[in-house]
Amino acid sequence: MILAATFYNLHPQLHRFWLTAAGLALIVSLNIYPEPLLASDEPAPGMFLIATRDLTGSGFSESVVLLIQHDEDGTVGLVINQPTDIDLATIVPEVSHNVVSRVYLGGPVATYGVILLIKSTDLLSDADHVFGNIYASGSRDLLLELMKKANAKESIRLYAGHAGWFPGQLDYEISRGSWQVVPASERVVFSEEPLKIWRQLLPPSRPIIVHHDSRSPMRLVSVASGR
Repeated sequence: MILAATFYNLHPQLHRFWLTAAGLALIVSLNIYPEPLLASDEPAPGMFLIATRDLTGSGFSESVVLLIQHDEDGTVGLVINQPTDIDLATIVPEVSHNVVSRVYLGGPVATYGVILLIKSTDLLSDADHVFGNIYASGSRDLLLELMKKANAKESIRLYAGHAGWFPGQLDYEISRGSWQVVPASERVVFSEEPLKIWRQLLPPSRPIIVHHDSRSPMRLVSVASGR
C-alpha cells in the first residue's frame, strides 16, 4: 500500500496551506446541485481529474489530479500542478540539492507524508503501477536509491500529502459537474510547466445558444448551454 509507507517531517508551510484548502473543499462538497451532470469517463487509476469552474474558490480550484487508487475503499489522487518553493533536501538531507528542485503539494490529506511518482521502464518492486511507465511509492529507501541515477530529476516527482475521497464521494462530485475525467499522460505528469496544465486540459465552455420564435423576436423558446 502506497500510503502506509509515506515518510514524514515536512515543512510547516504545507500544513498551513492545506488546512485552509481542506476547509474550503469541504464547504464546496456540501453544496447540493439539483440536477447532476454526467462525466465523460469513469474514474480509475491512470485517469486525470480536471477541476471544472464549479470549484473556483475552493481548495481544488484549477487543480489537475492524477488518480492512483479507486476502489471499494475510496479514492486517492495527487494534485500534479501545484509546485512549491520547498527543496526536497530540506526534508530529506541525504538528497543532493541539485537533483530534485522542489516538492509539489499533492493534496490536503496527510501533508506530513511524501508520495513519489516515478517514471520508469523497469518494473519497480517497492512501488505500485499507476499507468504506462508511471509508478507511485511512499518508500524512502526507493527514493534514495533512485536519486543515485543520472536521470533522477527527469523521472521523479515528490508530493506532500494527497487528495482523498470516501467511497462514492468522488462519483457524486463528478456527477454534479465538479470534475472532468480524462486519460492521464506521462508527458503532462512530468511537465516542466505545471502551472499551465489546467488551462491546457480543461475543455472550453460551450457557448450559450438562444433559440427564439422568428415571428416574435422577444419570445424565448429554449436555451442550450454547457460547461
